[in-house]
Amino acid sequence: GCLKAQRPPASAKTGAGAARCGMSHGVASLLAHELLSHGLAAFLTFRSLDHARLASRLLKERLRPPEVPPELLAVPCHLYIKREMTLSKLEGLARRKSSQAVRAIVARLSDEEEYDHLRSWTLNSLRELAEPGDAWAINAIVSPRGPLEFGGTAVKEQALRILMELSTQASTAAIRAAARALAYAATSKDCQPLKVQARAALTHFAKQAAGKIGVDGPTVSALLALLDIEGVETRCAAIAALSLVAPRGNDMVARGLLKALSRRGRDRSAKEQLFAVKALGCVASEGDSEVMRVLGECVPEGGADSPLSGQLSQAALVALRGLSGA
Repeated sequence: GCLKAQRPPASAKTGAGAARCGMSHGVASLLAHELLSHGLAAFLTFRSLDHARLASRLLKERLRPPEVPPELLAVPCHLYIKREMTLSKLEGLARRKSSQAVRAIVARLSDEEEYDHLRSWTLNSLRELAEPGDAWAINAIVSPRGPLEFGGTAVKEQALRILMELSTQASTAAIRAAARALAYAATSKDCQPLKVQARAALTHFAKQAAGKIGVDGPTVSALLALLDIEGVETRCAAIAALSLVAPRGNDMVARGLLKALSRRGRDRSAKEQLFAVKALGCVASEGDSEVMRVLGECVPEGGADSPLSGQLSQAALVALRGLSGA
């Protein structure tokens, strides 16, 4: 009279597996509506969409990225209205997570003949599509043939701002890009906003790199070149960056800082001298006799005659103790 336990049918699923299966099929059914699938693809990030496509074959099919028509991949003519229309269509496809459309948009940033208002539009699109740390977006901005090279002052400022938002790791390319932008702003007229943005970017990227990566020769050269540019704030920003990223014992950097410290005439600045003294304490080799001699000259025998002079003297004493091994 006892009931015999029966095994559930093989097709039946229980627990979390059934829930996942039902959810995947339910979502896939909803995505049969084209507008819903487009909306979901636009809402998700590239990484999230990749995970969703792996959930089931139905989701993979429904969320397949759209194809880009060949005419949108061709280099547009010089008519700005044609370029605007092409960019708008590419942007729509990129929002639906078409990697091909994203690559086409990024390519527009390296077009030397692009209009500046379209470069700005393209940068905004890139910012919307990218996540912090995305190498493809960062490389597009810092490229030697990118917006920081071909763009006007407003575009350069925008590119640096977006680069700061996206950069999450130390990068010598980002430091060089900021140094190039600062050199451009410091030697051009009516570039004060760009100059301020470039100094902020240079400091930001140098702090990211401090103690984490070794800077290469081109990066050091780009920073040293700023020491010869007129403008105390520009030179101070470069000196501060060198003190953060240059390794101790770099003779080329130490000689550049000595030159800044020994500046004479109307370009002489107590603030720049203070920055140079602190940087020498971080960069110069221990026991460097020439550096120690110049630092010794920064310590007046009769005491400091101003607060800034007192700071300079104190910084020189600290640097001397460090270089002498005391």
